[in-house]
Amino acid sequence: MPGIATLTFGCLTPTSTLYTARPDFSTTNICTASTQSVYTSGSWTIGTIVYSDAALTTAVTGYNYIVNTADGIIYEINVSTGEIQFDSGLTC
Repeated sequence: MPGIATLTFGCLTPTSTLYTARPDFSTTNICTASTQSVYTSGSWTIGTIVYSDAALTTAVTGYNYIVNTADGIIYEINVSTGEIQFDSGLTC
């Protein structure tokens, strides 16, 4: 039809950043827990959600703490959402 524009939208794939981390239930064993590849939508900081897949669709849940092996800082992580809550003040 004349006068009507058609727009086509493509799907955008979120950009993810790969980290090696150790999620665990307590700070007692976290420094020796198995490492896992995890992903975020950017930098590793408070408020960031940690995912188990590069597509950023499955949050890392079920854990109380997580440590990024690059800096060794142990963070509290929201058990239900995978959001990094705060620096626990502990390191590995």
